[in-house]
Amino acid sequence: MEGVALARHRRPLSNALFGIRARVVAGNMPASRARDMASGLLIGAEFAAAGEECGDIVLVGAAPLCERYAKAAALFGIASCWRDPQALYCAALTQFLKARNEHASRSV
Repeated sequence: MEGVALARHRRPLSNALFGIRARVVAGNMPASRARDMASGLLIGAEFAAAGEECGDIVLVGAAPLCERYAKAAALFGIASCWRDPQALYCAALTQFLKARNEHASRSV
């Protein structure tokens, strides 16, 4: 989460991204590490931009990406929980169908 730590310093994002690129070009950082660092920087920049008004968050998405967001959120002092997108979709669809059926039965 080295990139997230960079984001916490609130440097301009373009400067930080260019710094990562410069390290790779200079041979001071492998490209694989740069990808991870840039990802952390972008995620961290989202939390840095949200500022103090960001409350607890619910993460919906692929588990590996949400794990990265959860770790970044924790570094910013933000509590998070993960919800499986497939389960949420099924629950929403169930509610939609239930409401549609109730509406249909009242129309008869």
